[in-house]
Amino acid sequence: MPWPNADEAHETHALYAVSRAAKLVWRYPAKEARLPNQLYAAPALSPDGKTLYVATRGGDFTIPGTVMAFDLKGGLRWSTDLKLEARPLKPNVQVHVLAVGADGTIFGGGWGLHLGGSSPVAV
Repeated sequence: MPWPNADEAHETHALYAVSRAAKLVWRYPAKEARLPNQLYAAPALSPDGKTLYVATRGGDFTIPGTVMAFDLKGGLRWSTDLKLEARPLKPNVQVHVLAVGADGTIFGGGWGLHLGGSSPVAV
């Protein structure tokens, strides 16, 4: 088993790169750390194949979902929080789908969480 322990094989608060030989290449965040939220959308690769984009879900009203960009060696290039500014309390967004256009534009779709329930959004 390539995982340091059996529990990490089911970790949803981290991003893993695994080789074709089933060996762990890298993990973000490293070691025992966790992202504040679960990864929710399948990763998307940039048109040039050099950047991997992932999204986490906003778990509640206090921790926003994020979109993050990584180089293929596991280095974080940037991260941005997702909030619906037009909603009360600036509720969080859950990105279910990520895609990258030919020009590098990142597209996401999902749900915004707010006090009255949820609403479909495009981010």
